[in-house]
Amino acid sequence: MKKTLLATTFLVATAGFAAAEVTVGGSARFGLNADEASSWTDVRMTLNFDAKMESDSGMTFGGRIRLRSDDGQSYVYASPAMVYMEASGLRVEVGNANGAYDSAGLIWNSEIGLVDSSFGDPNNSYMGYFGSKNIYDDDAMGVFASYSAGSFTARGSYHVGDQRHDGGGIIFAESSVSFDYSANGLSLSLAMVQGTDNWATEETTFIGAAYAIGDSTNVGINYFTGDEPDLITLYANHSLGNGVTIAGYVADQDFYDTAFGIGGSYDLGGGAAVKASYHDRGSDSWTDFGVSFSF
Repeated sequence: MKKTLLATTFLVATAGFAAAEVTVGGSARFGLNADEASSWTDVRMTLNFDAKMESDSGMTFGGRIRLRSDDGQSYVYASPAMVYMEASGLRVEVGNANGAYDSAGLIWNSEIGLVDSSFGDPNNSYMGYFGSKNIYDDDAMGVFASYSAGSFTARGSYHVGDQRHDGGGIIFAESSVSFDYSANGLSLSLAMVQGTDNWATEETTFIGAAYAIGDSTNVGINYFTGDEPDLITLYANHSLGNGVTIAGYVADQDFYDTAFGIGGSYDLGGGAAVKASYHDRGSDSWTDFGVSFSF
């Protein structure tokens, strides 16, 4: 899920050069998870190092490197760099770039709970920001472009899992596009991804729609179809106006029991919240509870 993070900002100016803005921001969470077999603590901390500058012509150039420690691992993930430029509604990223598919505006909207998850999440594998380090090869590379005009946004991306082909075996490439439109409380989203390796081609299409009822309630539907079994998810969330938000979803996918999830959060202010959820899909269920915050 994409999140806006609070950050500490540093301005650096050098004679003859434009001022640069460097920020260090991130997020963290801690709590408990449990399923049918066991329970365990959940701890994650993420630091984003962002830098950007503006040229004399008004173009913005920048980049990001991410560090993450997850669930008691004895090491910290360090992402390859993503660098970008922005001008007049156009953004271009190179390196550990975002994916157009998982940047679609509604694709993650059924997520609830401490770990922001759902049985209605995308039902396929694909590449995106940070994933090119963890899933494939260290020298995975991508190119991403987006353009926004008014209520409309279009995106496209291309990733190569091992651009030097020095890992042997699998050579993975992926293309994806997505489109979003929002007006008068109605949001629409369409995304497609296609990946090819040495043995197979995988593809998925996502269609989503959501409607905001005033400032307190959102309802939506997401549909995924392609090489993986079709998945359809209905979801809703409602703010009670006292810092409490309740949310839930129902997800149906071929070959699985119908799933559902219920959750809630309490806003502690300053970017912190208490969160809890329960998810059930027949013999597969889990629950979580804890605190998340951004800084």
